[in-house]
Amino acid sequence: MGEQKPKREVEWSFSFENISESINQQLRKVGIAMDEEVKTGQFKTPLDDAAEAHIDLILSVGTAKVNALVDSENLLDADLTYTGEIEFETAGTTQKRVKLGQKHAEHSISWPIKDAIGKLVNRTELRWNVGISPKIPLSLDIDGGVGESTLDLTGIQLKRISLNNGVGETRLTLPATGEHYKAEVDVGVGSTRVTLLKDATLDLKIKAGVGSVTIQLPTHAAVRIKVESGIGGVSLPAHFKQTKSGNDFISKSGTWETEGYALSSQQINIRFDGGIGGLKVVEA
Repeated sequence: MGEQKPKREVEWSFSFENISESINQQLRKVGIAMDEEVKTGQFKTPLDDAAEAHIDLILSVGTAKVNALVDSENLLDADLTYTGEIEFETAGTTQKRVKLGQKHAEHSISWPIKDAIGKLVNRTELRWNVGISPKIPLSLDIDGGVGESTLDLTGIQLKRISLNNGVGETRLTLPATGEHYKAEVDVGVGSTRVTLLKDATLDLKIKAGVGSVTIQLPTHAAVRIKVESGIGGVSLPAHFKQTKSGNDFISKSGTWETEGYALSSQQINIRFDGGIGGLKVVEA
């Protein structure tokens, strides 16, 4: 036991260094001074002749909401209340590419991390409301900011999504598109809830950071979950059957499946790489 103790101390030290670095990187990226002028703006691009699209969203500080547009001929329509400068770029015709994001600051953050997060998150007037067209297939790359994010992709013809969370609470709803697609989520710092809609079929990879992760599955879905080690517990519905066990001494690892998974044509494959915080899987 005496020989193992230093090893555990090194592992915990490494983890907390990662926490600090994750927060530092995020604050440098958004890089907003506390006394900057608050601005409002609308950023939009039409669908035109686009048959598919790729959208990059680089979120900032405050509350962010992303959802499907209704009765709109735009590919993207965003109303922002922000500080600093916004970068907005569009390219292509039948295959469109759109980038909307906070410009990176050229200066470094000099105030203490804890104080900075508190002040930035309390900027309640800062909001991003982003609408995306459900009319064409598209892929999404989203970089999270600092604050609360609600990403409801219901109805969107999603081909692929990569979400790199920032600091705060994130709620992500993944759609059923009629096609199999891939989703990757890097949790960052804070709580994350991922909801899968009925008839969704996808590969979902979650890399946990610091904070809890909840996955809400549709009832009776065909699911396989592979959990790699992390510091935190794992809670699964009782009817999930473990098909492979792990050897991690800190947390619960292994592979679980629902009955009839192998025979289903609509499979959900989940891989969870643990961080600091637990995984909870629920059904609704």
